[in-house]
Order: sequence, then C-alpha cells, then structure tokens
Amino acid sequence: MATRFQGKTVPSGRLTPSNSASSSTITNSTISLSSPTIIVSGNGETDQIYLERIKAREIISEALLQVTRSKPENPIDFLYSYFESQCQTDPYEKTLTRLRLADPKHPSFNSLIVELYSNFNTLNDNGLLLKGDIYNKLLENLCNNQMWSGSKDHRTTLLSRVSLRPNDAISFNVFKYGIQAVLLAKEFDKMVRSLYNSLANHTGTSSEIDRSLCEILLQMLTDSLEIIIKPHVDALSLHESIIKLSSHQVKQSLEEHWSQSKLISKNRITLEEFQNLAMPIYLKTIKKIP
Repeated sequence: MATRFQGKTVPSGRLTPSNSASSSTITNSTISLSSPTIIVSGNGETDQIYLERIKAREIISEALLQVTRSKPENPIDFLYSYFESQCQTDPYEKTLTRLRLADPKHPSFNSLIVELYSNFNTLNDNGLLLKGDIYNKLLENLCNNQMWSGSKDHRTTLLSRVSLRPNDAISFNVFKYGIQAVLLAKEFDKMVRSLYNSLANHTGTSSEIDRSLCEILLQMLTDSLEIIIKPHVDALSLHESIIKLSSHQVKQSLEEHWSQSKLISKNRITLEEFQNLAMPIYLKTIKKIP
C-alpha cells in the first residue's frame, strides 16, 4: 500500500490519496465544499466555477456512498480501487474491479448487475451475447481475489457449480446467480470469522475454542440457511441476506452451554478448522447451473 501512493506527481485526471489538495469537509454524513480561495485562471474561470463544472460534489458523494455501502476494513485502499475503476476503459477489467467493490446484499446490487451485463452485450466487438469463457474467467478472478483463506477445494467446488462451457451464451439470471454466489461466499467467510472471534472473546481464548461451542454455531448456521436448500426453491434464486442470526440468540445459546462445556470438554478447534467446517454449509445452498 505504501509504495502505491509515494509519487507526488499525479497524472492528469487521476485521483489518488496522494493528491492532497482538497477543499472538501464531511459533516453529519453530508458533503460541504468549503469556499475555495477565489483564483481566476487565464481563461477567467474561478476555482468555484471549475469545481462546479467538473461536478466535484457528485464525484465525492458517489465515492463516499460506495464506502458506506461496503464498509471496507481499509477505506483508503478501497477508494484507490474505486477511482482506479473509474479510469479503466477495458470493459472486462472495469467490471472485475467494480464487482470486487460491490456489496451483494445491498439493494443497489441488482442495478449494478443489470448495468454490467448490459455493458458486456453492448461493448462486445462481434456483437454476440456474453459467452461462458468470459463469464468463467470473471468468476475465477473474483475467487482468486483473496476470497477466503480456507481450503482450495471449497473454491473448486463453488466454481464447478456456477461455471459453464466456454461457448455457452450467458443469460442475465445465470450471470447474476454466478456472481452473487461467489461474492456471498466472501461475505459468508467474513461472517464465520467474526463469529469465531466473538466466541473467542466470550470464552477468553485467542487461538483455539471449545469444539462443543463451535458446533453450536455451526448448527445455527445450518438452520439459518436451511430454507435455501429446500426442493421447492428456484434453482436460480439465492437468499439476498446470507445470515440473520440475532446477537441475542447467539449469546443465549452460548451462555446455556458455556458453563458445562468449560468444565468437561478438552477438544478444541482453530479458526482455520472452523472455517473448513462452516464453508460446506454455504456450498450446499449453491445449486449446479444446468
């Protein structure tokens, strides 16, 4: 990260964190562009007019909106990637970057998928619909973007269920299902790590947790996803929100089992083991695309 922003010379039209000449301040989730010093350029344009002409307020508002939607762990890196995607002209690379920044659970996700799918079909040089080779490549790159730290077999299993033959035409429903399945896998893994870390804090441990307590969480994960694997659910539908476990429910279940488990159990599980046990629960919800 550090080397990415060392240069002080900023290319024309490129926004990076090193370009610190900013007159924007954020208060109460709104944007207020402080009045710049009135400097008139050679063409008679003041700073204020220039900012209005390039629609600076809209640019910054949209960038901050993306941050609040995704809530990234590293907002600076997120913003760098976001502005980088705005500069890309290749439709594939731009789509890949935007999907890496997307939140599959946000209401705007469907609109994004519609836009990206339309762009592919519009910009394809030979006028053909989006084909399986590009679609598969997109999924593979999303999976390789540090999707999760667990078993490679899980990635292979996921991709085998959503990939298609290279020459297959890709409908919108298939496109959305495959992309969403991969991105939700990342969200699921993030949630699994959060549950494990919360349990570690609750029990006062840092590296390994009582197996019986982990099994309680695994069962709760299974129950929360059970509706998706029922036979009557459409094969091309995926629950928009993976997990809706209330903190009260988790806390109550742990408190009911913590005392006796602490006294009798000596079998413990690491985070990696917990992730490997949890991911198959999610993979069961992903149906093979026909």
